[in-house]
Amino acid sequence: MLWNDFLKSRKITTFADVQRSHGGLYPGFLFLRHALAITILLHHARILTRGPHDGSTGVIIGGDGATMASILFSQDALRPFLYSLVGAFFALSGFLVAGSALRNRSVKDFLLLRVFRLLPALTTEIMLSAFILGPIVTEFTLSAYFTDHNLYEYFGNLVGFVQFDLPGVFIHNPFPDRVNESLWTLEPELACYGLMALVMAPGLLFNRRRFGIIMLIVTAVLAIVAFTGLADINTRLDLTRFSHWFIVYLFFVGVVFKLFDEFLPVSLPLFVVCGVSYFFLLLTNGSDVMAGLCLVYCTAYVGALRFGWFDRICRWDISYGLYLYGFPISQTLIHFLVPHYLGQDAKGVVVIMALSLFLTVCFASASWLLIEKPALKLKKLISPRVKEPYRPAPEAPAPDGSVRQPA
Repeated sequence: MLWNDFLKSRKITTFADVQRSHGGLYPGFLFLRHALAITILLHHARILTRGPHDGSTGVIIGGDGATMASILFSQDALRPFLYSLVGAFFALSGFLVAGSALRNRSVKDFLLLRVFRLLPALTTEIMLSAFILGPIVTEFTLSAYFTDHNLYEYFGNLVGFVQFDLPGVFIHNPFPDRVNESLWTLEPELACYGLMALVMAPGLLFNRRRFGIIMLIVTAVLAIVAFTGLADINTRLDLTRFSHWFIVYLFFVGVVFKLFDEFLPVSLPLFVVCGVSYFFLLLTNGSDVMAGLCLVYCTAYVGALRFGWFDRICRWDISYGLYLYGFPISQTLIHFLVPHYLGQDAKGVVVIMALSLFLTVCFASASWLLIEKPALKLKKLISPRVKEPYRPAPEAPAPDGSVRQPA
């Protein structure tokens, strides 16, 4: 408690203070979700137009002929930024989902809320891709398309069996045979919710001291193993994405941040230090685990800021729709426009990016109004009992008879 007293004595704002002053919400999370989704959308549109080989080298400092200057002025300087996109999404999700779990305290209610929020929109996108988009753009005959087993295996995406292709769809695009590669995050996302249910069931999540100690041990072990090479664990899936297990880890670091938000200061200098540290740890192939901790703090910091101008513009949460529809819409535009009207040069990329953003916003808005928002009303099916706000489990009484709250 000494740290908490120190923060209060210096009148330092914590993340919990920000939440309390904004009605239990973090004011920047709506902006951050949309900023991440739009950035991913535009990045995908660029890659899909140019093809999978964008000319970057993937070198790191210390590699053959690689210097700090050569990397900072190359495309590889963008690598930490690209890695941060999905990583920040999962850290943000951990922060928000932990808040939901702490309010509900019920594993059943927690899982139902996740189903109501995610499954209707995902089902709609998969149905549209399989039964509307696929038959329009497939190179197969309709008879061959509808009898191909890949069509029906595509619905495995609904339960985490990820498949990116549909029969004969986008086979001649610069980035071929990919209908919606954004669905790669389904597997780690489902793993996050399953693990959350496991730590909720015995009450471990609601004892933040124990949960924090466990996560501290996990972090230390991962950092040591990665640094010493005792085990062959790779935090990076490819040149732009973290591995599945690592973004699950970032999700749970976000959970820890939520549990201890009353002890974490909202500090611009700390944000700058964490941002610079994250950037150079990834560029220099330093500790990705430590870089992940820095990334989570930066994510939480931006979420604690207020973006009033954005809140006036965006009244709906269309971030999930942006993430779901961006990839297939970009691929469809490229299918029809690039071979006939546009090239793969800068002009073609800009046109595809602009059209993809416009059309995806339209689809995501329709998804929110017609699918996601009505589905959220199903929350009334959850037991209507009044749920007490989360309070950390007290420690055993001290010798003087007092009871202290765990740090």
